[in-house]
Formats: sequence, C-alpha cells, structure tokens
Amino acid sequence: MRDSLAATLGEPLPGISDGLAACSHRGLRPDAGLLGRGGPGIQLAVLAYARLGLLASREAGCPGGGASSASYAYDAAGRRVRKTVSGTTVYYLYDVAGNQIAEINAGGGVNRQEIYAGGRHLATYANGGLSYHYSDWLGTERATVGPNGTSSVSICTSLPFGEMLNCTSGDPSPMHFTGKQRDAETGLDYFGARYNASSAGRFMSPDPLGGKMLNPQSLNKYVYVTDNPLNLTDPTGMYICADDPQGCRSQNDRELAKTLARLLKSKNPDVVRAAEAFGGANDDNGVTVVFGDPGKGKDGNTVHGLQGDPKHLGKLKVKDTVVFRLGIKGARLDAAVGHEGSHAADGQAVVASFNTGHPNPALNLRKYETEVRAYLNTQDILDSNGRTGAIRCLTGTCQLGAGVTPAEARTHIDSILADPQNGYGGKDKGVTSSDPGPVLYSVLPHL
Repeated sequence: MRDSLAATLGEPLPGISDGLAACSHRGLRPDAGLLGRGGPGIQLAVLAYARLGLLASREAGCPGGGASSASYAYDAAGRRVRKTVSGTTVYYLYDVAGNQIAEINAGGGVNRQEIYAGGRHLATYANGGLSYHYSDWLGTERATVGPNGTSSVSICTSLPFGEMLNCTSGDPSPMHFTGKQRDAETGLDYFGARYNASSAGRFMSPDPLGGKMLNPQSLNKYVYVTDNPLNLTDPTGMYICADDPQGCRSQNDRELAKTLARLLKSKNPDVVRAAEAFGGANDDNGVTVVFGDPGKGKDGNTVHGLQGDPKHLGKLKVKDTVVFRLGIKGARLDAAVGHEGSHAADGQAVVASFNTGHPNPALNLRKYETEVRAYLNTQDILDSNGRTGAIRCLTGTCQLGAGVTPAEARTHIDSILADPQNGYGGKDKGVTSSDPGPVLYSVLPHL
C-alpha cells in the first residue's frame, strides 16, 4: 500500500505499522468504528465513526498529526450539515438534487457558494468574486478561471486515485477529486455515504452494499471502483458507475444513487432487501434499470425474465428490466425503488432457490402476494418521509403513506389490486387473496 492504514479497535493490519500504537485508540464498532490514517498528504490521526459509518470526529495529538481536532454532524438523510475544526464551525446547505451549494459561517455569513447545472459543478462564488471550473472526463476539477474566462485562478494536478493533489494559489473551492469535497484537516474526500482516502485508494468505512462472488474485486468493502479510477467513478461512495458516457453523473443516476443510500439505512428489513436487489451499478446481477415511461399512472414497472447463467453451467439468473418514470426524485423515487426492488428481490429468491437444487415452490409468489409485499414498502417509505400518495382503486382513489394506519393500508392495497382498471390480473382484471393471479415464473424447471 502507498501509505499506512490502521485497523479498528487499535489493532494494526497484518504487516502494516506506522507508529499508530502510540496513539490512544478507543474501540467502537469493528466494521466502521476507528481508523488511524497517515501518509503523503494525510495527517496522522485517530478517526472515530458514527453509527452509519460516517466520520464523527478527528482527534488531535497523534505524533506528526498536527494540533487540529474536528467533529462532524449529519442530517436524517446522511448529508453532512456541520463541521467544526479547532473550534471554528461552518454549516452546509444543499439544493434539491443534493449538491452542496453553500458554506455558512457561525455568524450567518456566506463563506462560499457553489453553482451547479446539469449535474456538473460549474462555478464558485467566494471572497466577492466568481470563478469558473474546468473538469476532466471523471469530473475532477483541473483548472479554474476568473469571470472573464481567461485569467487563471488555479491549476490542480493529482494522480489517478486523487492522491498528491497540488493546486496553485488562489484555489477558491475544496471540490476536487471527481467533484467531491476534500477536507484540509484530514485529507479525506467526502463522498456523501463514505469518506475516501486518496493516498490509499480506499474508502475509510465499508461498503454497505457488499459485493458479488462473480466479481471478486467487489468483495473488498473498502476498495475504490475496483481499482479502476481512470475509467470509473463512484457518485456517493456506494457503488461503481460506468453506465453512461458521463461517468454516472446524469441527474437520474445521481437521484437513484441517493435513493439507494437512503433505503439501505431503513429500519424496515423489507425496504433494505429491496434496495439490495439492485446490487451495484456495475454488477451484472441480471437487473437492468431504465428511465422512461413505465405506463400510465405508474412511477415504476418490473418485467421479470430468466436467462442461463453463462458462468455457472446449469444455473439460472434473473433477467429483469425495471423502468422508472423519467424525472421523479425524492420520496416519490424512494417509494418507486422500494416497490420495484421488492419485485426484483422476489424474483431473485426464486432463482436462488432453484439453483440450490432443492427449489422451494412457495417462493414463486402469485401476483397478489408479490404486489402486497411491494405496496407495504410503498406505505412504509411514504410514511417515513411524511408523504402521501393517491392511487386509483375500487373506491376511486386510495391513500398510502403518512396518517394511514397499518390496517387501513392493507385495506387500501387490496382495493388497489382488485381494481380491474389497474390490470394486475391481466387486461381489465384485478387480483385478490382468493384469486391471486399468476406466479412470478410460469416456466421454471421443478417448480
């Protein structure tokens, strides 16, 4: 490794030592609790983490680590909203797309403002002046010019993982590697869901999405874009993006990444299961996500299919296409992803059972059963966001979400599914508990 990384609970990683044993290590959670950092561009320090794996504090006093201490606070969505370094506090504001647009000092004054368009960081207003940024193909900012477009304010260089960052004087913004904020007090890049150590080419806390056996590199929960930083980006610290020429910085991709990050933090295991069904954006797990028109009155739709697994002879793999309505975001997208992800997870459970050689027919759910489970996710997500949704049903429209009791939700879901206009049982036909409709896979060996 290019520099040293200390393990949690004060124990060094095998074969790695950088004198961190001399620092006071206080053990927290083993999977995301305490990491010591040191190396080129990274000040030696003890870092403590909060429950969700987000950096909570930096302790001062390690040998060679400088005297600054820091603490961080986050909102309910996991966004960093406050930072205090050596007694100086700043606050952060975000736009509806989740971009950090302002840093506010403790006195209420604006330290800097960031300007975005089309998912790109365009400019910074700071110290009474406007500066424009030019980025490379990954979104790493390389040059900054003044308002006339000609006078150079700053030129920045760095190596592939963002390490050895060097900017000429006058750099107005901390947004650097792939457009993420680099903290001067730690040298870490804030990715939203996690912090990245550029000099190690690793994240500082584990990936909550885990990995796939068919992609061994993804099993390393700390690796950055499977060690391919010249071609891939990671918009939130959650999963790899290589699904569009812009490196997964389209507005739809950014919103989906934020939604998955939120749903993975849910206390409802069915919601977490739905988010996990999508896997990573660069994992071929058989689920394809499309943004377009899922059909009249729908924010999402899943079409189930099967295919042979090319890497495992005699095994099956899902071939599902999930369509989300173009342009939806926030709680509305959360509900759609939780709903359609539940369907994807149901399909994956059937295939996994078949591949064991001892398939369980009960997992091949009927249409009514899989839709009830998905709509219960919709109810939970809308309720947790304080939102409601009106859906066509037998009585006209039925509400799900905030203010709807569990018993009312089940009644409303039954009415939604039974309405023939919704077509859950086929053209002009609904489904009910007594007439549950077809199974997920009508042609599946041994089921």
